[in-house]
Amino acid sequence: MTRALGSLTNRIFLASTLLATVSIGAAVYFVSTRLRTEAEADLERDLIEAGNLVEQQRASLLGSFMLTARLIADLPTLKAALDTRDAPTVEPICPACAARSAARQRSPTGLTPVASCRRSACRSRLAPSCLAH
Repeated sequence: MTRALGSLTNRIFLASTLLATVSIGAAVYFVSTRLRTEAEADLERDLIEAGNLVEQQRASLLGSFMLTARLIADLPTLKAALDTRDAPTVEPICPACAARSAARQRSPTGLTPVASCRRSACRSRLAPSCLAH
């Protein structure tokens, strides 16, 4: 060992190699630490954004399911009224159904209504008073 460090040239070479290795190691450590910190911050922001999107989607689906459930619950009443083929019977029910379907058009999802009373059910049963609205 003393022979390897015996000459001045060997000592200068060893010191230069050690200095280069330490400085490169410190730079790599600094860059990797900084990169990890920024990546964790980006990941946290993306997770928060994804959580907000999931919450919006959940709220939208809940609203859609509730509207669909209301429309399905009202379907027997509408069908019974339309089966009578009596305009005074159908007249008060059809606008209420159309109003519920129109509420779906104003939903934040932008989905179109499943069925509009005025367009499908009333016209298919040929209720003239319902067409007048």
